[in-house]
Amino acid sequence: ASVPPVAAATEVKAGVTVQLTAREFMRLSLGAAELAQPAQELIVEAIEEYLDARGVLSLGGCSCLEALTKKPGDM
Repeated sequence: ASVPPVAAATEVKAGVTVQLTAREFMRLSLGAAELAQPAQELIVEAIEEYLDARGVLSLGGCSCLEALTKKPGDM
């Protein structure tokens, strides 16, 4: 999965809430345990692969979006 250099270089985080069915939640939890990875890592990897497979450009080279990923004080 590709991560834009700007996003990879920063620690800026954003949150999102997702409603899962009991089956989806259990599959995610058991899959994370089986793979010895945090569920968040599985979710992020899945999102990146999904968007990459559909040709969605991460941040699209938009400087306004890239600015959102920078820490305060970064130039």
